[in-house]
Amino acid sequence: MSKYLLFLVICATFLVSCTDHNNTEQAELETPEGESVPDPLPTGAAGLDSESVVIVGNTPVSWDVCGTRPSYHACNFNLSDQNGDNFQLYDHYGKAIVLDFSTMWCGPCSTAASSAQEHYDHYIEQGLIYLTVLIENVDREPPTISDAQVWADIHGITTAPILLGNRSMLESSGGDWRLTGWPTFYLIDREMEMYVTMRGWNEEYLFDYIDELL
Repeated sequence: MSKYLLFLVICATFLVSCTDHNNTEQAELETPEGESVPDPLPTGAAGLDSESVVIVGNTPVSWDVCGTRPSYHACNFNLSDQNGDNFQLYDHYGKAIVLDFSTMWCGPCSTAASSAQEHYDHYIEQGLIYLTVLIENVDREPPTISDAQVWADIHGITTAPILLGNRSMLESSGGDWRLTGWPTFYLIDREMEMYVTMRGWNEEYLFDYIDELL
């Protein structure tokens, strides 16, 4: 085996995410720790605040654009959770947020889910909420409440919200959330601004980012 081929094999072992084969945007390379390389902000694309403020949930919305690039405001969503209750992202303005976009068929997603309740319990008193957004079930279909409850039972999740998403949320399907692999984590600050994106599961790096966020 050549030294170059051996180097490629070693690098591949550090990538702990599932490729999203339904996403046609696969050109972006991920760093071994799972952190994404942020796109440069187009001039004038962020911070286009209007003078009027509209209250959405608990969030005073004064911006004209939202997205997943750093310093953009997160885009709102309304989803059902594992109990059938409605969850609106903008209801949680003033809290730090970890969003875990996962699927039920993804191995690293299951690994991350096994500590979701622990993270939720550890950080909730510090004003951070840990959320899982399931995009697909094991059959690669939109998840149901029953699917979310199974996911909760398997991974010992009792109070941490599990939200029922679908592919229409993703940028590749015309939605607002950009990802190229599973799981993908978005960390959002208390002003509802994007702090960092982490692709792939690495608990050590996630803890570091959360500590910085808080």
